[in-house]
Amino acid sequence: MAKQALKRDAVTVPQSSSELTDYVRRIGEAQRKIQAIFTDLNSEVECLKGGADEKKKPLVSQIDALLEGVYIYAEAHRDELTEGGKIKTVKFSSGDIVWRITPPKVTLKNIEKVVAELLSRGLKRFLRYPDPEVDKEAMLREQEVAKKVPGVKIGQHEEFVVKPAGLEAKGEVVKELRKLVA
Repeated sequence: MAKQALKRDAVTVPQSSSELTDYVRRIGEAQRKIQAIFTDLNSEVECLKGGADEKKKPLVSQIDALLEGVYIYAEAHRDELTEGGKIKTVKFSSGDIVWRITPPKVTLKNIEKVVAELLSRGLKRFLRYPDPEVDKEAMLREQEVAKKVPGVKIGQHEEFVVKPAGLEAKGEVVKELRKLVA
């Protein structure tokens, strides 16, 4: 299929340096008008976001209260709902509830001291070079060794999730339960 040429306005060429100066001035005016349009747009968007945030506050409070109630009931009946721990997801006509453990995560306190400690212990396999920086993926592969280094914490936690039917993944509501530190 042949491409269609884009139609352009007729091009006028300045005929003198004073016309050239005028063209540059007009370009500047047009650019300033474009900037003003987007400045106004950004202001309107911020106002709309602020209004939406105010409108959502009571709904977030309602969700929090309902989630707390669902959690209290589900935790009290967890053995029954999960068939003695055999399943993690409980399906209802209105959606699902899920208990899940997050993947292990490395948290560092005072990175410079951790790097120095890794070097002093000969644990260069937990560092990336040329500038030594901590390789968290390597630490996750050898958690038992890594968690003995001062300033390194490897942990995970359990989450309670409510997934209402008909909503995308972003529609799930998550409650972090207790911290499970390895």
